[in-house]
Amino acid sequence: MSNPPGASKAQVGAAYIRERINSGDWPVGEAIPKEPELMEILSVGRSTVREAVRSLASLGILETQKGVGTFVRSRTPVPNVLVETYASFDPGEILVFRRALEVEAARQATMKATPEQIDGLKASFEATRAFKDGLLGNSYMGQGAPGHFHNVIFEMAGSGPLSLSYSAAMTVINRGVRRGTIIQGSPPGTGKTDHLNIIAAIESGDPERAANVMAEHIDHDLIPNPEEVQA
Repeated sequence: MSNPPGASKAQVGAAYIRERINSGDWPVGEAIPKEPELMEILSVGRSTVREAVRSLASLGILETQKGVGTFVRSRTPVPNVLVETYASFDPGEILVFRRALEVEAARQATMKATPEQIDGLKASFEATRAFKDGLLGNSYMGQGAPGHFHNVIFEMAGSGPLSLSYSAAMTVINRGVRRGTIIQGSPPGTGKTDHLNIIAAIESGDPERAANVMAEHIDHDLIPNPEEVQA
């Protein structure tokens, strides 16, 4: 890895992280190593690691979820102007936009999916369930990462514009979840059934079936907080 002359330690660290992401070592949807490991890898202090992570988070490449870890959101920078444009809309509007993206991604993924990719989607489902059930421990930061299942579908869809728009939209939606303006709309356990139905629809090779099943899932997945809307 070559770095420009005069680059700070944080810039060198950020470049290293991007290199690992672009090489596929740290895939979209999965977590990067925790701070202590990055400190050891980069031979730098905690503040330098945090500065490197913050710089990539500002580009939409990384996203930190408190108490869980820091995850790869996108291989390419998500323009801040795009994120802030989406953030100017009401939660309900951005959730409708997310629905459109998810439905088309499911349709495209079904048309393009290889057997290996479908196996990868199934593996993501199993890991996500194990993570949520606490079977993998707090240190597990792989395919069970929150949102990984949907990220895999966008990878399968193979559309750069779709993935870029989704990354920006989810950055805004995750902000809403943290602030309480967006909440979970479905009862516990619904997501498991929905994801199994999505896998079956994609595996069937019927794009419209996959699109419809995804639409049903998104319609009750995340919703605007009624109390915030009334306020």
